[in-house]
Amino acid sequence: MHVYFVRHGESEGNQKMIHQDVDIALSTKGIDQSYLLAEYIAHIPIDAIISSDHRRARETADIIRKSINREVISMPIFREIKPPSELLGLPLRGKERDRIHELKVNHQDDPDWHYADEENFFDGRSRAEEALRALEKIPLEHIVVVTHSLFLFHIVSSILFPSGFTPAHFRQFKKNINISNTGITICEYAGNEQRWKLLTWNDCQQLDQYAIPQE
Repeated sequence: MHVYFVRHGESEGNQKMIHQDVDIALSTKGIDQSYLLAEYIAHIPIDAIISSDHRRARETADIIRKSINREVISMPIFREIKPPSELLGLPLRGKERDRIHELKVNHQDDPDWHYADEENFFDGRSRAEEALRALEKIPLEHIVVVTHSLFLFHIVSSILFPSGFTPAHFRQFKKNINISNTGITICEYAGNEQRWKLLTWNDCQQLDQYAIPQE
């Protein structure tokens, strides 16, 4: 099985650089990116499209659906890692975010600690492992999964480090690499070996190959 993990197109929240709720839509640029992505994916023999239930992911998946004529399967397990509700709508950088982030870092090794109603590192890793197990049960060869940046970091880190690694290592991991909007990360599951492999990370060649028209 080959799984093409895709980060959704740029959202209005990405554009504004704010913490996003589930109902934030794609930006105009994100729609353009998604159409380029769909054109690229049309050349791959995709059997199914799976999407997070967040609006920005569903809109990206729907654009892909129109290109390859496959129905979209909504799977909430692929939604983004939940931040504290009080941060929603606030800038990604700011005094309140920094205060909460410092508290989270200070308690990062405690799997039972939560600032409020967010998912912590251990919640995210557990959900990523569950998501991979769900994919393993699907008897198809080529699947597109539209998801989100932070959750995709959890998925890939679970593949690369199946025996686990620390929250500090995870922060360093995502600090030094990037996941672009509509970037494609390809993973392979070998059922006979019961093993996942990372094949391609954040492939954005569809955005280079087809220039987005400028107004």
